[in-house]
Formats: sequence, structure tokens, C-alpha cells
Amino acid sequence: MFSKRKLALLVVLCFAVSLSFVWAEKNKNQLATFSEMTTKKAGPQPRVLSAAFFRKNQMIIFGGVLEMLNSPGDLWALDLKTKEWSQIKPINGNLKKIGKSVGIYEEKRDRLVVLSLKVSGEVQTNWYSFSENKWNSVAPAGDAPKMVISTPIYDPKADSMVFLGGSAWVNPDNTRYRMVYYGDTYALSLKDFKWKKLAIKGETPLPRNQHAQIYDPKTHSMLIFGGIGTDKTGMEKIFNDVWAFDLAKAKWKKIEAKGVAVEPRFAHCSVYDPTMRRMIVFGGTARKGKQVDLLALDLETYTWSRVKTKLPVALQLADTAATWDPIANRALFFGGIQPGRMLMNSVWELVQK
Repeated sequence: MFSKRKLALLVVLCFAVSLSFVWAEKNKNQLATFSEMTTKKAGPQPRVLSAAFFRKNQMIIFGGVLEMLNSPGDLWALDLKTKEWSQIKPINGNLKKIGKSVGIYEEKRDRLVVLSLKVSGEVQTNWYSFSENKWNSVAPAGDAPKMVISTPIYDPKADSMVFLGGSAWVNPDNTRYRMVYYGDTYALSLKDFKWKKLAIKGETPLPRNQHAQIYDPKTHSMLIFGGIGTDKTGMEKIFNDVWAFDLAKAKWKKIEAKGVAVEPRFAHCSVYDPTMRRMIVFGGTARKGKQVDLLALDLETYTWSRVKTKLPVALQLADTAATWDPIANRALFFGGIQPGRMLMNSVWELVQK
């Protein structure tokens, strides 16, 4: 039998739990704020295919492609308190002759590790030390990929960078170049910079590139969504599927997501929202044109929903860089390209209140 005191505590606990569920449901249905951030001082030039990272209340932007396919390989920092841009000038200069760049920020080593596509078509690996203010070039050992890289995730347990897929222009018979898509899963050890093509058990996603990838810490898995690639017949296809890669078991599983209908897309960006345990997806390209919706995939139920916000109709972006700000609990988006080939350098923030 419960004593009166225990019964009272139980009632209080149940009430608190019910309130938390009510708050979570209300928070999900509440209108989010999606707005352009007013920044100070001159920032990066308008660009696409850059990489964004969060570091110590800063948004770090690296590389990207400017007008006339110019690739400066530069580094910028946006102070998220003062909203001021400043250019980081490494003592050994910027990286040269690179195009698309992706990578991760390692908090424990306070460095960026970036993979860049060189003008020559090769994948180049570099890391930038904030303490030394210096770029370091490495030639990783092992089975290194030779293709355009999709955005990787960081596996904290293996201390490695992991990604699926990619694409490359190939000309095997010296007649004409054609795009080839890949479906391999790679890991780069950040201890010794050694590549490994992972041996996968069971079914795998179809070959693709320009998809979204996030790390889900609860399930210790990498989730991917969408992209452009080839179907089983070799025909080009735009995807809207969701897959989860168990990093411990090296096994892929297709997720049968529920909820609103999601149009296939590529060149979109995504972030992991730990406050609501969801995957936020923004923008990209479909056969009918640019996407302007903000999507959220609930990682508890694998249910798609549209983020309720007054999304500007004019904001139609692809190849945008994105990162999560854990201090202000918001998603940050930088740059990208609008219809008509207009490059952007604006910063947008999504806050779920």
C-alpha cells in the first residue's frame, strides 16, 4: 500500500510528465521563426558548395565556388553574439584550386578536417588547426575514394569521418565523359588518416550523390535522405528515400518513413536537431525546380512533417551550407544558389520556440 506521502509524490510526478508531453507537442505545432540574420562587416562573397561548421559560438564557413567557377579556398568566421564577420587568414595561405568542399569540425582537437574536390578531379584531404592558424595537407593511406564527396558525419565512437556515395565524370573509352554515381560507404580514421571502404552486410542504398546525411547519437547511426543517382537499370533518378546505417554493425536499413508526402530532391542540406530529436531538411532541387519547404523527420517515429513557418516565397536555394548552433538551439544556413543562377551569401536562422 502507498503512504499518503508516496501517493502525493506519484501524483506530482505524473503531472510533471504529462506537462512535458503537452509542452513537447505544443512546441512541435508552434510556428517557427525563419528569418535572415542581419550581419555586420563585409563577409564571404556569394557562393555555393561551401561547408559550414559550429565552433565556440561561431559559424565557420570554408571554401565554395564563386561566379566564373572561382574557388578561393578561404575561411570565414561569423561571431554569433556580435553578428560580425571576420576572415581567418592562415599563416600558410588559403587552399588553392579546389571546388566543392565538405568536412567536419573536431572539438577535442579544435580543427577542421575537410575533403575538397580539386580542379584536376582528385579528392584532397586537409586539416586546419585553429591553435596554429595553419592548413595541413595529408595523403591518407588505404582505399581512398576518387569521386565527388557527399557531406560526411563524425562517428565519435570510432573517431572517424563516414559518408555514403558520390559521383564523378568518367571517360573510360576516350570518347565522351559521363556522370557515374557510386554507392560505397567509406570511413576515414581521424587518428591516423587512413581510408577504409566498409564491407557492408545486406541491402544497401542505390548509388547517389548530393543527398543529406546526419549522425543520430541515440541509435549510433548515420541517416541519409534523397539525392540524385541511378536506379537498378542504370537510369538517372532523384530519390526521396530514407536509410539508416548502423555504425557498429556496418549494416544499412531502409526506413519506411510516414507522414506528409516528400518530393524527391537533391542538393538540399540538413542538420540534426537534438532538442526535438529530428532531422531538419531545407531546399534543394527537383525535376520541377527548386524546393522551398522546410521538412522535419521525427527520429522517434520516423514521421515527416513540414516545419510551420512563414517561409519567404523568394527564398529558393540549393547547395546551401548548414550547421546547428547548440547554444541558441537553432539551425543556421549560409549561401546557396537561387533560380536564375544567382549566388547568395546571406545567413538564415531557424528557431523553434
